[in-house]
Amino acid sequence: GAAETCRAMGLRFLGEVPLQVELREASDAGEPLVLRNPDSPAAQAIVKAASEAAAALEESIAALRLRR
Repeated sequence: GAAETCRAMGLRFLGEVPLQVELREASDAGEPLVLRNPDSPAAQAIVKAASEAAAALEESIAALRLRR
């Protein structure tokens, strides 16, 4: 899966989002699931993945600053 591929490539795995009917319905309606039902497993996974992405970006920015 994606986690194994990321490990093999030396990349950070941001997470998995469970496929739920509610996620599809919210997406089809143009509503963010994290606002519609923030306690759902899919919404929590999305928030976690976004946090991981933000952390990776912060680390990259910090590394670039050290190179200056």
